[in-house]
Amino acid sequence: MKGYEVLRFISHNQSIHQISDYVEGSTLELWLQYNDILGKEQLYKWVNGLIRQIVLFHKYSKKSAYTYVSPYCILISKNGEAHLVNLEAKENQEIQARLTQTRVIRNFFPISEKVNTPLQRDFYSLGRTIQYILSMVEVEELSRKEEKEISRLVRKCLKYQNVYPGLQHTSPEEPNILREILAIAAVFMLLVCLLL
Repeated sequence: MKGYEVLRFISHNQSIHQISDYVEGSTLELWLQYNDILGKEQLYKWVNGLIRQIVLFHKYSKKSAYTYVSPYCILISKNGEAHLVNLEAKENQEIQARLTQTRVIRNFFPISEKVNTPLQRDFYSLGRTIQYILSMVEVEELSRKEEKEISRLVRKCLKYQNVYPGLQHTSPEEPNILREILAIAAVFMLLVCLLL
């Protein structure tokens, strides 16, 4: 198993800081090549964790956008957690090179000029990544209601209008869409708690 530098957000003295941490695991893309079944609890944890990391990145990072949310830059650790890879770490150069390939850009990153804020681009890419996960594995025991919730989340991500309320945004409805995405993530976590 290979190790990568991932982003972590830690709380210290009532403030949150972004750090880089070494974690062993495999990229989501590689994980999906070797696994064809995914438990719904795991899917919920991944999606909720990634939404949380994207929001924290936009609120507390010095960069304006993560930019490359895709199966190639999400690390699945040995204990099954999903992490955004630190794309600025020299140890992750192979991932950086992979992200510049035309196929990756075409499949996961918005080309439309409608996607005009960094957070919109990152949530769009997350929506495409969730679609990719669902196309590559069978998610165990999803109810009809859960399938609809996941579909709704993906549609919201792909709508391009997802801006964190604390950041500059271009449309009055954008904070409401992010609240809806976070509400869906909260439902996912509630389902995880009920399943455990």
